[in-house]
Amino acid sequence: MKKLFLLSFLFTCGLGIMQTNIPFFEQIAFDFYRTEILVKNPVKKKISVYEEIQPFQLTEIPFWYPRCIDQFEIKEHDNFKSNLSKKKVLNLENLDHSKFKIKEYGKGSFPKLFVSQSLLFNENRNLVVIQEIYKWSATYYYIELDNHGKIIDWCSGGYIE
Repeated sequence: MKKLFLLSFLFTCGLGIMQTNIPFFEQIAFDFYRTEILVKNPVKKKISVYEEIQPFQLTEIPFWYPRCIDQFEIKEHDNFKSNLSKKKVLNLENLDHSKFKIKEYGKGSFPKLFVSQSLLFNENRNLVVIQEIYKWSATYYYIELDNHGKIIDWCSGGYIE
């Protein structure tokens, strides 16, 4: 009887604890960048790209605040969630080596490409920022995804020193 109760408890509670399959938002955004955005906005030189995903920090302005996305607002800074997929490196196996060169983090020549951790800023809106850094300027690509990993929208911003 004790075993029956324990088994029924495990099956009932265990189903509620099961993990959902969270998309790898950073990889989806990077793949979108290299197949869609880069075609429309080509660069003149090979881009130094890094496998490591850059930690997301709200203190990095203007990096984290996409003025080009309508209705972007983080209502409670303490409750935002980043890097939901828990992945730390991108899969760069099928990279076009005529456009990219894989480098150790921070090394390499300009332009350099950094991919930020994803940020859940609404119930169904995730943001990944792709930073294309040059010597005296940068272009930020803000890629917005839903919870299933589908691209909702994207826009770009940046700075010049």
